[in-house]
Amino acid sequence: LTNHFIHVDFKRLTKDSVVIAEVPMRPLGTAEGVQLGGVLQTPMHTITLKGKPADIPECLAPDISHLEVGQSILLEELQLPKGVVAIGRGRTKVVGVATSRMMAKAEEEGVGEATTAEGAKDKAEADAAAGEEKK
Repeated sequence: LTNHFIHVDFKRLTKDSVVIAEVPMRPLGTAEGVQLGGVLQTPMHTITLKGKPADIPECLAPDISHLEVGQSILLEELQLPKGVVAIGRGRTKVVGVATSRMMAKAEEEGVGEATTAEGAKDKAEADAAAGEEKK
């Protein structure tokens, strides 16, 4: 094997030709869920599109600022130019916000603290009631 080309094929495209192209995805904005401690997940860094060369965008930039923890944008939800279709399963997650380990730990501790606080409140009420009965 060498770094020299042996053969190259060129294909002439017309403006009416339909092509398949890989397009990078660059989410726009900062998701609300990320600001609250969630983690942005981008399982698809490129999207395969089919359409006329003039209609296929250089990149896809979905607005993610509205995404909260647990929400995602699916392939079928992407806004594509007229005449361009995404190749793949429509229910495929393109970008989403997941719970971070810190958020999960904080929720667990919050539940534990809430349970402890409720228990302490119940105990205080029981002690107060017992004190009144002794009088």
